[in-house]
Amino acid sequence: MNKKLLSLLACPTCKGKLFFKSKEILCQNCGTGYPIKNGIPVLVDLDSLPEHLAGQIRYFEAEAEQYTKTYRRAPWEQAYVDRLSSHIRSYKGKTVIDDACGSGYITVESAMRGASVIACDLNMKGLMHLQKIIKAAGLEKNILLVCCSSEQLPLKPKVADIVVANAILEHLPREAEAVKEISRIAKKGAVAMITVPLAYHLLHPLFYLVNYIHDRRIGHLRRYTKETLVARFFDWKALGIYYTGHTRKVLKTLINIIRPTFDEKQIELEDNEYITRKLFASNISIVFQKK
Repeated sequence: MNKKLLSLLACPTCKGKLFFKSKEILCQNCGTGYPIKNGIPVLVDLDSLPEHLAGQIRYFEAEAEQYTKTYRRAPWEQAYVDRLSSHIRSYKGKTVIDDACGSGYITVESAMRGASVIACDLNMKGLMHLQKIIKAAGLEKNILLVCCSSEQLPLKPKVADIVVANAILEHLPREAEAVKEISRIAKKGAVAMITVPLAYHLLHPLFYLVNYIHDRRIGHLRRYTKETLVARFFDWKALGIYYTGHTRKVLKTLINIIRPTFDEKQIELEDNEYITRKLFASNISIVFQKK
């Protein structure tokens, strides 16, 4: 494990300094012990999570079983990378925190561009899959995987040059705590990309029911507008606002699920034409800079 990245970790509960052993981590302040499993620090008590988060782990563990064995960027993933990168001069020498990293495309792409990355997630199966991808890509020295909660990030203050929290805030019972954590770990001038689902009244009426069912199935607790998201990040400045998943993209994506018909890259190019249009979009991404 990268010693420099390990030095950025802190006790998730008291934020105290951590002492690392071969298979265990101890907090020097409160004495809490945390295991290291398969080379991944587990800085959360997975057995005491609220039922909602435990259910989220079960859902996304099943999804992780569908991840490809080799790294492959989907066109929609590349689109998110491109939007973030348009606000970053260089990744070299930067520390990226990929908060709820999922399949890890932000983690891998940032590391490939020269950043050091701490990839955080509650899903150990997903992290172990990402571990194999990282090893195959020769990026082990650039990336530290950590099993943890977004509501209690195990990181020291002001360590991040870049924070990415895509599709996580809407899942969290203590969303306000997660927002505070993002601000706490970010340096002054840091860039953050936050992506959340768009409020129902902005969706196309044709997709109200589909999205309602999707929200219940995947564990969404809330939706957002530009105004509500900006209000949560009041100590940040919005650099770019992007609306994605418009009606045409949703329809073509649904058709592709039934029968592959449309080119995925072309779908993204078409959706990007409406990037500033909030009506009938599905998601909103805002790239912020810490004041």
